Amino acid sequence: MGTRRARPAQEFAAPAGPWVPAPAPATGVWNRVLGGEGEDATLLQRYEPGGRSGTQVLRHEHWEEVYVLSGALTDLTSGLVATAGTYAFRPPGMPHGPYLSEQGWEALVTTRPAAPG
Repeated sequence: MGTRRARPAQEFAAPAGPWVPAPAPATGVWNRVLGGEGEDATLLQRYEPGGRSGTQVLRHEHWEEVYVLSGALTDLTSGLVATAGTYAFRPPGMPHGPYLSEQGWEALVTTRPAAPG
């Protein structure tokens, strides 16, 4: 799953990072980084009721894993609904979304950079 940079060890503790709004064009979407940074991170992602990722299909150049903790998130292209206990694994370049959550949604997300070259 790409290359990994070493991170400092961390024992159980409350997340230190704040909830921050996801970049535009997302609305009502929040991220809270648990560890790492940029394309090498573990975070919580939350959609408020009515939150949207935007209107375009998403593609990115990193690996992404998503485990849904609560709520429901609808992929507006495929019609698939991600609910608690479901999981996604996306390689770099995989199209997904755009997304809408009518009731709210929260997930654990990990991202890893793609291997160089």
